[in-house]
Amino acid sequence: MTTHERVRGFARFLTASWEAVKSLCPDGLELDEFLENWEQANWELLVEVDLGANRFLVPLNAADIYDGSSRATYPDAVPTDMILCTASGAVIDQETHKPVNLGEGLPIEQFVSFDGLLYHREPPFDHVRVRNVDEYFVLRCADVRFESFPYREI
Repeated sequence: MTTHERVRGFARFLTASWEAVKSLCPDGLELDEFLENWEQANWELLVEVDLGANRFLVPLNAADIYDGSSRATYPDAVPTDMILCTASGAVIDQETHKPVNLGEGLPIEQFVSFDGLLYHREPPFDHVRVRNVDEYFVLRCADVRFESFPYREI
């Protein structure tokens, strides 16, 4: 299975499981925090696992699973790899309708849905929010490729 297929499968998994997982949030725990931690744990189990031993992805979101760590497994691990969105040409930012050149790839911030005006952190997770320094773009998953690269600061 390619990295692209694995990441697309992860987005389908989020869509299929989201409502059930939301209903399992323990009393007294903030729902957003619970969902971020669940997403990160599954990112590691479903996507990162394909990298092999002693290789770790950049965390998917701002989860704070352990004190000072965004990781569910190996909390002290340092990223060795990252998943970037790539495309052979410009893709369209769904919010501004302007073309975006992904260059050598942009990091994933989160999977989202888009209603034509705004993105939402809810199913279907058929869009991805990416970051370029301090700019954010919402792209259709169908328009990008997800590829693994050695970790570097972006």
